[in-house]
Amino acid sequence: MHVLRIETGSDLRRQTLDFLRHHFGESGDWYYELVRDQDEWSVLPDRERKSAGSETTFPEDLTDPGRI
Repeated sequence: MHVLRIETGSDLRRQTLDFLRHHFGESGDWYYELVRDQDEWSVLPDRERKSAGSETTFPEDLTDPGRI
């Protein structure tokens, strides 16, 4: 995607379905629908949890490996 100058979800959303199909084949349909929230996955809130994680959000992007 980087070669096609698609670096964010917004960049991907700006592409036409034909463009995505041309460059990604059948996956183009999936990308097109995904960025438009058109997936068919149902939410199953009561299913068994498989993992847990935690995150820390910083006020600015960190790029220095020492700070990260």
